[in-house]
Formats: sequence, C-alpha cells, structure tokens
Amino acid sequence: MGDDFGDIERFTKFMKLWKDLFIYKLALIQHLENALPLQTFDFANLKVLDVENNKLPDNVSLEEGALLEPLAVGVYACKRAKIEVGANVLILGAGPIGLVTLLVAKARGASTVIIADLNESRINLAKQLGADDVYLVKKESEENKNVEQICRLFDEKPSITIDACGFESSIRLAIQVTKTGGKAVIVGMGANEVKLPLINALCREVDILGVFRYANDSFQLSYVSLNIYPRIMNFLLLQEITLY
Repeated sequence: MGDDFGDIERFTKFMKLWKDLFIYKLALIQHLENALPLQTFDFANLKVLDVENNKLPDNVSLEEGALLEPLAVGVYACKRAKIEVGANVLILGAGPIGLVTLLVAKARGASTVIIADLNESRINLAKQLGADDVYLVKKESEENKNVEQICRLFDEKPSITIDACGFESSIRLAIQVTKTGGKAVIVGMGANEVKLPLINALCREVDILGVFRYANDSFQLSYVSLNIYPRIMNFLLLQEITLY
C-alpha cells in the first residue's frame, strides 16, 4: 500500500509524521460516530445524514480527520483481539493498517509487539514507530521455518497475531504461529476462498476472529493524549503528499 504514495521514501516520511498525529489526537476521536458496519447503507443510492451531528470538532483539521478512518481499523482490530497490558502481539504486514495497529497495540499496553513483512523498508519504519522487533519474511522461506524463527523472537509463540495482509500465506502463518489458546485476528481481505490449517487451530483451540473495517465505537477513544503538536501538519502544508 506504500506504493499509493508514489514511492517508499515518501511513504516512510508520511508514517513517521503520522506517529505524532496519533499521539496528539487520540482524545478527540470520540466526536466521530455513525461508522459502519453497525449501520447498513452501503448499497443505497442515497443516504441522508444529519450534518450538524457529523461535523469534525473545530480543533480537528480536515487533514487530521481524513486520517482517522484507517486509524479506526487498527483500533477495532486491537479491540477484537482484546489486547491488554502485557500481551505479546505479532502483526503480519507493515503497510499503513499494520503500522497503525502497531501504534494502537502499544498504546493499549502490549509488552511485546513484533511486526513482519516482505519489504525491508517497511519493517525498518516499524522499528522507528516502536516495534520491539521485526522479522523480514523471504518469499522462498518455508512456512514452518517462518513459524520457528518468529517464535524465537518472542521466546515462545505470540498470544495474539493480527494479519494485516489478507494473503493465504499470511493467514496460514497467523494461525500456525499463534500459541495454543491464543487469537488469530484477520484484518486483511484477500481472495474469497483460501486453504487454511483449521484442524491445527481446532486442536490447539486458536480462536480465529474476523475484522470488517470498524464499528461505531472505534472512533470513541478515551486515551489520554500527550501534548505533542503533530509535525504531520507541516508535512502536509509543504504539499509533499496530497490526500485526495
């Protein structure tokens, strides 16, 4: 998804600055409501909205408001996973959704968050955003070898794995790398049908949870924000990235 920004360097700059925005604006998101899928208007030709009740607060800019939607996906994923203080979390995929999920997991108190990706530039960025460790997945690597090497980084299997890719290979890895009794949360959406090791999950009682975007309360965060002005605004004003 980094390619949407033109090149990986611009994407990297964008995500570094987004970290400050995330910290500064968490306490303001509760003003946004009426998110799907709890309301079902997707296939309607027209939809009537109460404009007065759907405005951004005066102290939230349009640029900041535009970034709340992907952040809400990470919030909902971590809520579905029930990430709590002390959790060991693996995130598969270091694109925008994987990176905001990393930020939310750390904000919820996860003690160890490791992120894996095929792209070295992305996992280097994940380190800068607070990942405790990273794992570079090689295309030629065997599934069992990836499981073994990731577990070495944790000293055990992670209790929660969040797949932010949606590929068959990453969903399979999410199930097999998760510890017995843990949770594999699938955020990425790929093919309609994939081949998965369900008996593996059944025998080890690994819960498989799906995430479809976000729910209403994904925007209603109450974390205490730090008084750090988001440098992302300066970045946007320099027009290094356009959000439309």
